Amino acid sequence: MTKLFIPYIMGNKDLIENATLLSENGADIIEIGVPFSDPVADGPVIMEAGQQAIKQGITIDYIFEQLEKHGNQIKCQYVLMTYYNIICHYGEQAFF
Repeated sequence: MTKLFIPYIMGNKDLIENATLLSENGADIIEIGVPFSDPVADGPVIMEAGQQAIKQGITIDYIFEQLEKHGNQIKCQYVLMTYYNIICHYGEQAFF
């Protein structure tokens, strides 16, 4: 069985720096959280991180922009963790 290191980080102003550090220090895949205003399925820690990110002005557009401009600095794969509401609002065609 292969073990993987898959850390989770909430999208934030330091997203690229944080993800790059994780990728340079052994992360196999990074899960990037997209903040959502009504995170009913999240626990208290991720809820609080999401609320702080929202207060910083972090949006799905900001995350996409940062990943498009600087994602090549991240030396491993990454995935976005979000609620379907965000995908639906953004538009499935545009999101994917």
